[in-house]
Amino acid sequence: TATLRKEKADFIATGRLAEWLREFECKITDPSKAAFRREWLRFYDEDPEKSLLPEKLVAIGSIDPAPPPPENRPDRITTDYEVLRVVGYSKGNVYLLDKAKHRWHLPERTISEFWRLNDRWHPFKWRVETIAYQRSLVWLLRRTMDTLHRFIQLDEVMDRRKKEHRIMQAFHGLASNGKLYVSRYDTEFIEDFCAFPDCEYFDDLDASAMAVDGLL
Repeated sequence: TATLRKEKADFIATGRLAEWLREFECKITDPSKAAFRREWLRFYDEDPEKSLLPEKLVAIGSIDPAPPPPENRPDRITTDYEVLRVVGYSKGNVYLLDKAKHRWHLPERTISEFWRLNDRWHPFKWRVETIAYQRSLVWLLRRTMDTLHRFIQLDEVMDRRKKEHRIMQAFHGLASNGKLYVSRYDTEFIEDFCAFPDCEYFDDLDASAMAVDGLL
């Protein structure tokens, strides 16, 4: 619920994420084994009366598609998440602005979320992972652009690095120098960031890293 999300965000803001996970989600975490530290993150909405988001941002979008269920098991939900992420850049700082995150791939929903995020943030381009079947998503997006007569730059990304390496290289230097800003309410990302590489899913971090790679 919204109340629980706010309470969790309050725990995170005061450096008590591990306490929340232990008390409310029955998860035991060991911050000493994490690659990233909670105190590295900056929050652009920590003060509800004053946002730290710059008025002028260069924005970029990324899509990390989830594989569809097997043809012989269309009812099977994949364990991967599909994440669309928008990241902004200004004066050396990176801002995680917005995202859409769903448990499995539905083309109509992906296209709808793409245009929603695009129309809100106006990224100058989108990066889409196109390894294997995922290349078909670029084709679908371009077909939609033809129909709407609206054309956005799409960069096809075929990054063969392991997800762990891409995430580490994108965030370690940036965050450790106080240059990574997130929303205090983006608790899923913060939880994964603070647990990495022992987080359950890499999809949110990976989509964000893909966008950061396109900015820097």
